[in-house]
Amino acid sequence: MGDMRDNTNSAKDVLTNFDTASANRIMERYAVDARAASDMFTGQGGAKEKDLASRFKQLAATANATSQAPMTKAGFRKALSDVTNECKSCHSAYN
Repeated sequence: MGDMRDNTNSAKDVLTNFDTASANRIMERYAVDARAASDMFTGQGGAKEKDLASRFKQLAATANATSQAPMTKAGFRKALSDVTNECKSCHSAYN
């Protein structure tokens, strides 16, 4: 999860000095990290693990869809908000 925190910090920098390529790379990294986290929990039997796998899978889908779309600063801000809200919902449930 530390990689996602690094992505969030990088995203804040991109919001300050926006460029499309960097914004797309950040969303791609969120998608890759979330897929890896989902894979880590997939196939484990507990309800918590199944929920975590599902949450990370959804996060990956959200970030991936965003990374494939044309990016503007406003669009990136919205996408980042969507991604971080998904992160926060998981932290609220499991911290």
